[in-house]
Amino acid sequence: MKREKIDMKINIIRLFWFSGVILLVLSMVYGCSSSNTATTATAPPIAITVTLTPLSGTLDAVNPNSVFYEVIPASAGIVDPNSIKISVSPSFLFTGVNGFSSGTFAGYVDITPEGFLPPATTFSVTTNFLTNRNGTIYAATSYNVFTTATFSGTFPVAAGHSYTVTVNNSIQPEGIASITAGAFPVLAVSVLTTTAASNPTAAGAEGSMILFGGQAFSSSSPTDINPAAFALTLTAYYEGNEFMSSGSAVLTVAGMPLPLQNFSLRGTANADGTISNGVLYGVLHCIDAACSNITDTTIASAVSPYTDSNGNMAVLGTFTGAANTFSPVTWIGGGDTATTTLANGIGAGISTATLEITTTSSPLTATATLPFVILTKTDANNMMSIAAVGQSTDALPLTSPIIFDYPLVQPGLSGVPFSTAAGVTYTTYFMFGLTNSMALTFTP
Repeated sequence: MKREKIDMKINIIRLFWFSGVILLVLSMVYGCSSSNTATTATAPPIAITVTLTPLSGTLDAVNPNSVFYEVIPASAGIVDPNSIKISVSPSFLFTGVNGFSSGTFAGYVDITPEGFLPPATTFSVTTNFLTNRNGTIYAATSYNVFTTATFSGTFPVAAGHSYTVTVNNSIQPEGIASITAGAFPVLAVSVLTTTAASNPTAAGAEGSMILFGGQAFSSSSPTDINPAAFALTLTAYYEGNEFMSSGSAVLTVAGMPLPLQNFSLRGTANADGTISNGVLYGVLHCIDAACSNITDTTIASAVSPYTDSNGNMAVLGTFTGAANTFSPVTWIGGGDTATTTLANGIGAGISTATLEITTTSSPLTATATLPFVILTKTDANNMMSIAAVGQSTDALPLTSPIIFDYPLVQPGLSGVPFSTAAGVTYTTYFMFGLTNSMALTFTP
């Protein structure tokens, strides 16, 4: 009995000893963790004024389709771009691209909403980042507020309407402004087609359309399109009289190509045929620091210092759109006929569309603009998606019948084939000059 009591005391002592060792180890680990945290702890937050600038409207009345950029002043110190966090309340989806110059943060962040902002709504913007000032790391926080304007009027543009677009201000990136300023080509942009609005009688009614773009050889005759100078095509959406588009484009600036893999034109379509509050936004992605995907060494050397760690450079600017009063040329006459044949690509093969025109007015020499075929489908919400686009390379003069073969690839994804789906009805739009001349449907 006495032996059992002794053993019990020994076990209790061992238990306390073992518990003490565990506590000691835990306190050492915690102490190391605390020590490491202390060496990287930031100083108390400091007040820095960060300027929020909308590309359309004022802070008191921002357009619902606007793009913003935040400017962090040089007095903030050395900013860690990876620490920049931007939050918006009420929240909406947006992309943020940091501006860089010669490998260092250039002091601005582009903020691009991914859709229309709700009208007549006040938003608060919070920007957090770490900055090094005289060897001490501070946490900085800035607050901004903006309010969106209301939608005004309905979208006035019908299929076939076209604009002459002039880029009149290149804001970002700062360092190549001297190259891009005044050097953007005049663009001929046409509304190829529109879908019925979801609720056409309501304010802010929404719908979709296709924008056809091309670089005009001259501002006086924008029907002379250089198809290789501007990506085809742009899907666009509208709410009220505000519109925004998405796609890709290669703009020739000062004789140098800017391949913008993400490209958008946003603005307000006015009843008088003009565009106001126009915002151009694009992102050029370099596959390495030297932008080796750009063959022109001059533009490569100009662009590479302004790319972030992911190889992205944002191009931001404003534009105006004037009504294109030049009468477009139409190839199809009253006695002409057109037929289409669709061939589905097998496996990874590229589907093709064949357009055959039988005309009574051949040979055709009236215009150097070749037609394009665009396959689209519209969902239950009246939103349009571009399935594929092709371009004819036949030379003029042409004799009847005229046959155009179009390899169908996905827009913005060079060389990626598009295959139609069995049982789905597609619409083929034929475009001559800058107008939608006809539309046919077929179901493969």
